[in-house]
Amino acid sequence: SMATGPTESLNVIYTGSKTSFTVSKLTLGSSPVFQVRSYVEVKKVRTYSDPVSMTVEVHVAVPVLNGSLSKSVANLSWAKIPGVQGYEVVRSTVYAGPYTLIKTAATPKFSEKLGIGTKVYYKIRAYVTVNGKRVYSEFSNTILITN
Repeated sequence: SMATGPTESLNVIYTGSKTSFTVSKLTLGSSPVFQVRSYVEVKKVRTYSDPVSMTVEVHVAVPVLNGSLSKSVANLSWAKIPGVQGYEVVRSTVYAGPYTLIKTAATPKFSEKLGIGTKVYYKIRAYVTVNGKRVYSEFSNTILITN
């Protein structure tokens, strides 16, 4: 059968006999579609199978949150994730939530003063912007800081 749909606009990135192929430098947050098809060649004429398509979700890595308390200040930090635009810091006074967005950070740290007797749960997520829309990682581990 004739292949229809996106096939016509695809770029051929590999032709050969390998049964695996590595694609690097994919855009975080994107969902590229790959197609694979086999062929037989007789007298320099190739006959192709129907393509098999797969969509690959390029997920944003989940940050690992660290936290400490110093002189009534909650200090949060995490390792920078290459390629992300920023991080959202959320907090709640209850582990199960609801959580409130308190900061959109470009750098991998956040601090805020806590009142005496305050107990706050924090977690973060990273994001990239794809076609004007934010694509998020899963939320990090949850940190409890008590003053």
